[in-house]
This record gives sequence, C-alpha cells and structure tokens, in this order.
Amino acid sequence: MALTNPIKDNDWRSVRQAIQQLSHLRLGPDSSPTFVSATFSGLTANSLVYATSGGTIASLGAATDGQIPIGNTGNPPTLATLTGTTDQVNVANAAGSITLSAPQDIATDSSVTFANVTDSALTSTRVVLASTAGLLSDSANLTFASNVLAVNGTTKLGDGGTTNYAQFATDGELTLYGTARSWKSYDIDPTSVKHPSANGPGSTEYENHYYEAYDASSMEQIFYLWHVPDDYAAGSASVRGHFGLMVANPPTDPDPTEIVAMGFEYYKFEAGEVNTFSADGGGALDISIVQDETAYTWHESATGVCTTTGWEAGDLVMFRFFRDIDAEYSANDDYDGGDALLGVYHLEYLRDKLGAAS
Repeated sequence: MALTNPIKDNDWRSVRQAIQQLSHLRLGPDSSPTFVSATFSGLTANSLVYATSGGTIASLGAATDGQIPIGNTGNPPTLATLTGTTDQVNVANAAGSITLSAPQDIATDSSVTFANVTDSALTSTRVVLASTAGLLSDSANLTFASNVLAVNGTTKLGDGGTTNYAQFATDGELTLYGTARSWKSYDIDPTSVKHPSANGPGSTEYENHYYEAYDASSMEQIFYLWHVPDDYAAGSASVRGHFGLMVANPPTDPDPTEIVAMGFEYYKFEAGEVNTFSADGGGALDISIVQDETAYTWHESATGVCTTTGWEAGDLVMFRFFRDIDAEYSANDDYDGGDALLGVYHLEYLRDKLGAAS
C-alpha cells in the first residue's frame, strides 16, 4: 500500500499533496504505529520472543513438548519443563499439554492409602476420633498406652447403647441392659433353713448329705426370708427357681408314674411394713417319679417363675416352700408312697450390675 498519491513529473501540486500526506505518519521513536503484520528476518520460527536489555526483539527459541518460559533473574527467560517430585507430584509432557497428577486420587470421596500420617494437633497415647466436621481429633478421656485402654466417663459396649449393652459408670459400676443381663444362682442349703415349730419337714441323711424329708400324709412347710440384693435387675419375671429331690420308695403299683408336687409362695414387703405373710403369688412344680425306678434317683423340677413387678433391690421377700399334698396349686394327686427327700432349693435372680454404686 502506497504512503502517498503518485507524484507527477513537473507537478508541484502533487508534490505538495504527497508531503502533506507524509506529515500525518508517526514513525518516530516515541510513536506507536499500527501494522496488520510485520516480518523480522532475524527471529526463529515457532519461537516466543522477548525484549533484550537494549530494547531489541529476540527469539527465546522453539519450545519442545512441555517446555515453558521460566524466569531467570537478570537474564532472558529459560525454556524448560516442569520437574515432578517422586511420591508427591507426577508431570507428563505432551505436544501442547502438561499434565500434573498425584501418586493417588485425592478427591473428597477418594480412598487414599498412606504408610503413616502425622497430625501435629493430636496428642500421644490418646485414641483418635473423627470429629463432626470429619477432622481427626482426640480426647483426654480416652487413651491407650501399654496395652491398656483407659476411659474417663460413662462407657457403653454392645449394640450402641440402645437395647442390649453393658454400661460402665465413672465409678466403675457395671450395669447390664437387655440380653446383656445374666441369671445368678442362689442355692438355699437345707441346713441353713430354720424349721417352724409346727408343720416343718423332718430331716434325714443319705450318703452323708442332709435332706429335708417332706411327708406324704401331712402338709409340711418352711419359710425363708430373702433380702433382694443390690445387683437385682427389676422386671416382671426376675426371679425363678426349682427343686431337687429324690424318694427312697419309688412307686410299684400299675400306674407308670407318680407325682411329687412341691409348692412355693412368696410375699414382698419393705422396711417399715408389718411382716404378715399374705402370698403375692405362687405355684406348684410337679416332679414325675417313675414306677420301679431305682431308689434315691435324683430329680429336678421344671422352673417356676415369680411375678416380680415392683420388686426392687433392698426389698424383703418371704418364701414359703411346701409339699402340695392338698393340691393348692397342683392339678395332680401327690404321690403318697413316702417322704420326698429335698436336697436343694434353687433360686435364680436376674442381675444387671457388677460393683457397688457410689
């Protein structure tokens, strides 16, 4: 593109017009001319350019895959690739791209694997917990050292502390809930039972062991006062028991079996109440004696369950044990062939504690 109109020979007017047109151009050292394109023969093809210290334009050089200009204080930029760090950042160079990656996925939903992690906010020997924000934390109330787990505060073990679990209080008392509770045996030795002045069973020995001899012809009974223990678990059926006995004279008549019916009654009262026995409940446990069985064969009754609604630790319960020859509770006729030799009054109660409350 011409800078002026053509100058005609011996035409001063065209000369003046050309000079006037050139006067509008700004090509001095302080000018900012605009060009559609410019060609510099001293530059390298496919190269970035930079300004030298003298203000000239120079080539940085043609970059290979992954190369970028990197600053070099006081000197022209340097073409170089990014360098990764083993086990920290991986770098992959390609034509027109640089890809950075970690040794493993680190997204918020990734599952990462490390040989170990150091968190300066955690304290040695304390058990690590996940806080509500998902951050790792610890507590002075939960430590593990020398193979000992120490918990300061109430602790629940089991199903999460809703139905079936064991709870340790701060004083060490253990309370059991649901199926974590256990039955504790409380055998009453016949030798420890005081006989009433009337209608009490006799006594005998067999193989050097003491037995209560309950007669088949008259109702005989004993009473036993039980103090409900501190580890008793309150409920509607928290006490049960059975009898263990034998007979010296098994039946020989045609009836293949006979029944020894042992009855039980109970009455619960508290300190400050008058102890007047009036049964809260009871029942009979039938024990089958087989015709012509060997004398002194040991038998244990089925389990009888007490209705214990309202019973609490510290209450007093009076038990009455008797041979139910008058069918107070049993629907069967009692065997009348001789004494029933009772060797054990076996009680069990449901407990839910170990240790003593503070």
